[in-house]
Amino acid sequence: FHLSGTVREPATSSEPELLCNVSVSFDRCKITSVTCSCGNKDIFYCAHVVALSLYRVRKPEQVKLRLPISETLFQMNRDQLQKFVQYLITVHHTDVLPTAQKLADEILSQNSEINQVHGEWRGCFHGCCLVFQVQEQAALFHAYAVQT
Repeated sequence: FHLSGTVREPATSSEPELLCNVSVSFDRCKITSVTCSCGNKDIFYCAHVVALSLYRVRKPEQVKLRLPISETLFQMNRDQLQKFVQYLITVHHTDVLPTAQKLADEILSQNSEINQVHGEWRGCFHGCCLVFQVQEQAALFHAYAVQT
């Protein structure tokens, strides 16, 4: 399942208020991936991820859990999928358009690698990246430790 929210870090005398967009994906009661707009690249979870997780534990009735996006997409019909992609590209134009165009080109090319997989793809969008994210964070942590 996927948990997402905005965590407000109050202003201090030296720092302005900070709003962080946080998402946590988990499977079988284990966290599989996290993202936070604070940009923390530490190997440990940032305070915003911890705050959102604790809020969910303490006030479960106030937090809506969502199915993984792969399941949600699987439930959509063709028109809903088209609308989803069009709105996604419109709202996040500069972030997703290059990737969307590349994927569209690959899907339309009969000999592309993406078309070598038959049927539908029902992979996980977050858990598959987890190993890379942990390796990346570990490398950053190691590089920082070596510098100090």
